[in-house]
Amino acid sequence: MGPLLLALFVPRLVQDSIDLHLASRYFQEAKNASDDVCALWSKPLYGPMIFLDPASRFAVANGPDREGQLIRRGDLWIGKMPPEIGAANTARDWGGVHWTMVMWPLPSTTAERNMLLMHECWHRIQDEIGLPGESKANAHLDKKDGRIWLRLEWRALSRGLTSWGPERVESLTDALTFRAYRRAIFPTAAVEEDRMEVHEGMAEYSGVRSMGLGGFARRSYLSGRLKVNALKPSYSYAFAYETGPAYGLLLDMDSKDWRTRLTPRSSLSDMLRSVAKIEFPHDIAKAARARAGFYGGKEIVREEEARQRETDAKLKLYRRLLVDGPVLELPAPKLDYTFDPNEVVPFGELGTVYPHLTLSDEWGILEASKGARLVVSARTAYVSAPTSSDAASGDGWKLTLKPGWRVVPGSRKGDYRLERRPGS
Repeated sequence: MGPLLLALFVPRLVQDSIDLHLASRYFQEAKNASDDVCALWSKPLYGPMIFLDPASRFAVANGPDREGQLIRRGDLWIGKMPPEIGAANTARDWGGVHWTMVMWPLPSTTAERNMLLMHECWHRIQDEIGLPGESKANAHLDKKDGRIWLRLEWRALSRGLTSWGPERVESLTDALTFRAYRRAIFPTAAVEEDRMEVHEGMAEYSGVRSMGLGGFARRSYLSGRLKVNALKPSYSYAFAYETGPAYGLLLDMDSKDWRTRLTPRSSLSDMLRSVAKIEFPHDIAKAARARAGFYGGKEIVREEEARQRETDAKLKLYRRLLVDGPVLELPAPKLDYTFDPNEVVPFGELGTVYPHLTLSDEWGILEASKGARLVVSARTAYVSAPTSSDAASGDGWKLTLKPGWRVVPGSRKGDYRLERRPGS
C-alpha cells in the first residue's frame, strides 16, 4: 500500500484505534521517565518506540522507519503493521529499526504506563549494555516444592522491603535461606533462576524505578505486589518480574554501583548477600523448615498440594491432546511467538505448553487459544489435529497459510504436518 493510499485510510483508523494526541503525550512521558533514571544504565532507556493496536494493526511511532513503511503525521509516524509481525510488548526489528513495541491501549495511570514502557525499553537496549537475554524454562517453579519455597521467599522479601535494622536482616536471611533450600532441592534452579532474573528481572526493575516514586514508596509498592502476585497461576516465567525488582531495590539500599558489576551470569541474591553481609545458617534445610511457620508455611503447603492435583490433571489432558493423540506438527525455525507469561505450563522434555499462543513463521500465522506445545530445541510446534475440511483449523486454533504451503498427513496415523509445496 503506497503512502497516498495509506493516508486515505488514516482518519478512520486513528479514530477507531489510536488517539494521536494521546500517543504523542505518552511518548513524551516515556522520554521524561527515561531522563529521570538516566543514571541507571550506560545508555538511555528511551529510543525508537512504536504503539500497535492489535485488532486494526494500526501503528504509531515516535520516529521514522528506514524502509518507508510509515508516513509522517505531525511529530508522529503512522502506518499499518503486517499480520506476520506478532503483536506483543517486546523489542522488535521492523522496517530497518530496532523498536520498543507496546500494545495499545496503554495502562490508564502514568506510573503504570512508565513501568511498562521502561520495562520494554530496557529489552531494546539490553544487548547494547552487555546483558543479552537468556530465557530459561524454570520448570521446577511449576512443581509443588518449587512453588512452596518460592512463595515463602516472596513473603520474606515482602517483609524485608519495608523493614529496617535487625528486622530487615532477619527477613533477608529468611528469604535467602528459603531460596538456598529450594536450589538444593532442584540442582538446575540456581542457573535458570539467575538468568531469568537478569533478563526479565532487570527489565521490570527498570520499570519500577521509572514509576516516579521515592525509594521507600517503591519498596512499599513492590512489597504489596509480592503478596498479590503470589496468586498468579504460573511462576515458571513470571517469577522474575517479582524477584528481579525485589532484589534490585534491596541492592539499591546497600550499594550505589551494583549495576556496574552486573553480568549475564550474575546472581542477584548472591550480590545482595555480599553487600548486605547476610550470614547463612549452618544447616540450611533445618533453618528453612524452622522459619517456614513464621510466614504461614502450613497454609502455603495446603494450597500448593491442591494446586498440584489440578496441575497433574491438566498435564494429563495436554498429553492426550498434544502428545499421544493426533496432532498437527509445524516447523518453527524463527521462534517468533507471543504468549501470556502468567500461563506458561512447563512440560519437561516435551517442551512447553502455552494455553494462548500466536506463532508467526515463513509459512504464515498460527493462533491457538486452547493450548499449543512448543519444543524450542527442535524448533517445532504442535496443536491438536485439524478438524476442518481444509485442515486450516482445529479445536481452539486457526492457521493462516501463505501461498506455497500445505498440510499433509504425518508419520503417525491421524497426524498431520505442514510442508512447503513442491516447486514453491
